[in-house]
Amino acid sequence: MRERCRALAVLEVILSPKQEARYYAFTSSWSDGEELASMDNGCGDAWSILFSAAGVRTARRMTTP
Repeated sequence: MRERCRALAVLEVILSPKQEARYYAFTSSWSDGEELASMDNGCGDAWSILFSAAGVRTARRMTTP
């Protein structure tokens, strides 16, 4: 899952040079030993996945059912 999230973020950088137009992001240095993958479409739908040695945490906000 981590590699897939990272790949989505890399592809987004290639396809959308303007940062404000991107949905997907991956931060490999979120904090010590943690990485963060996220998606925000700008219309209220978003999710985040925090990867750490302790495991994985997820959060999501969806405006559509």
